[in-house]
Amino acid sequence: MLEAYQAYADYTTMLDLIRDLVQHAAIAAHGRPVAIRPDGEHDLSGHWPVIGVYEAVAAVLGADVDPDTTDADLHRLLTGAGLTGHDELGHGGPDPWPPTTAWSSRARSARRSTRTSRPRRPR
Repeated sequence: MLEAYQAYADYTTMLDLIRDLVQHAAIAAHGRPVAIRPDGEHDLSGHWPVIGVYEAVAAVLGADVDPDTTDADLHRLLTGAGLTGHDELGHGGPDPWPPTTAWSSRARSARRSTRTSRPRRPR
């Protein structure tokens, strides 16, 4: 897993950065930009196709899927494609950060415990 951040970078800047990193790592490992997998070699050279989440899901399910697709329709499409899903999940699943008092107080105490004091300026 890789997590990267670049100040003031946008999506396309990060896409180019990661693609270049992966291609150079492949060249360093295999002498050319390929990924070697049990099912064969996969060419990593050049620009990679960019596909949105809804477009990718629609391609796999063979039906139009967009933000307006209902959870019931998503589950029906999954079942029709022989895939399983979780009943409680929809477009993005349950909110992983519900606004609870307990979470908020833990977050505040964590922020306080990680603060460091700065040296004071001489007067």
